Amino acid sequence: MKDSRIMLIYSHYIGESYADDASAAIAKIYSSDKGKTWSERKIIIMPDEHNAKNIMSVSMLAM
Repeated sequence: MKDSRIMLIYSHYIGESYADDASAAIAKIYSSDKGKTWSERKIIIMPDEHNAKNIMSVSMLAM
């Protein structure tokens, strides 16, 4: 990022299962120290917002 932080956006499983069809949301975290420590997770997309069981496999493009 322009401010030198690292941002990681990833599939975050909700509940107790990690199976392919388990409930999952999209979350983001930041690091300001090259990945040594990370911010608290923030859920940015929940599956129920899109009438879905899970939201996975996010892709990003810097613009």
